[in-house]
Amino acid sequence: MIRSILFSILILVAGLSSAASSDDGKPSASMQFKKAQQMLTTADEARDTENYASAIKHYQEALFSYTKLSKNYPDWQPGVTQFRIVYCNNQLEALLKKIDDKQISAITEEKNNSKKPPVSATPTNTIIESARVPTPASTTPQDNKATIDRIQVEAKLLIEKGDIQKARSSLMDGLKIEPDDKTLRILMGMVHCRENEFENAMYIAESLIQEDPFNATARIILGTAYFGLGKVKDAAKQMEETLAINPKSAEAHYNLSQIFLSTKPANTNMARKHYKSALEFGAKPDTNLNFLLLEPVPSK
Repeated sequence: MIRSILFSILILVAGLSSAASSDDGKPSASMQFKKAQQMLTTADEARDTENYASAIKHYQEALFSYTKLSKNYPDWQPGVTQFRIVYCNNQLEALLKKIDDKQISAITEEKNNSKKPPVSATPTNTIIESARVPTPASTTPQDNKATIDRIQVEAKLLIEKGDIQKARSSLMDGLKIEPDDKTLRILMGMVHCRENEFENAMYIAESLIQEDPFNATARIILGTAYFGLGKVKDAAKQMEETLAINPKSAEAHYNLSQIFLSTKPANTNMARKHYKSALEFGAKPDTNLNFLLLEPVPSK
């Protein structure tokens, strides 16, 4: 049954556009994540205004917070946390290529005078060694956007072909450049679902929905993850929420037909209703569902 519901993920890939966590029982982890995100936002703003000293300081603090979060809560949004760690490392490397020796000295002095340095006594120029993925200082936002656009198209095609590992690798490259890109995160959620990594898919989808409650695609991914985790009622709720946003979602109707068939006893009337709606709105016919839910067509 999980395999059948995951099939509808392919429909999502075909129609995905660039327009695109709730509490998981660990409020301290959530609080730590939000604090790190605030530091990262401040660092990005400082970088964009060419305040490199402040940017490096806040990237270090964000890196320290994400690393601590990963250590203390290894199962809490591991994919997103690792993306942010690599992103901080890459930004530090790029900035260190830009600033002169005077700025480095000022940063080092400020760090040594701090009562609670964000990173231990590790020299600034060695912080990045653990995840060195060169980001040339000359890279422009336009270059990054072109790269992200290319990766999005490539990952969609790879998922459609079933080459999930290559899709994952491509998406990881994109998320190192832009960890908050919604389309990349949605595609990574699909990859997690295809690989039965339902908890990781759940974390990604929940964070997307927290940012945008009307993200119908993220709700379908979340519902798929819930279904894979055996949370059938929660899965159905997410599909219903999707239909409240987009009543013509073939994916949500298709998945609801599968969900109603999985209940005990199976609700074939509701399953039939949603399967017919899925077909009406563009889903491809399914041989098994045709046999279970539709009147057999007499052979001529």
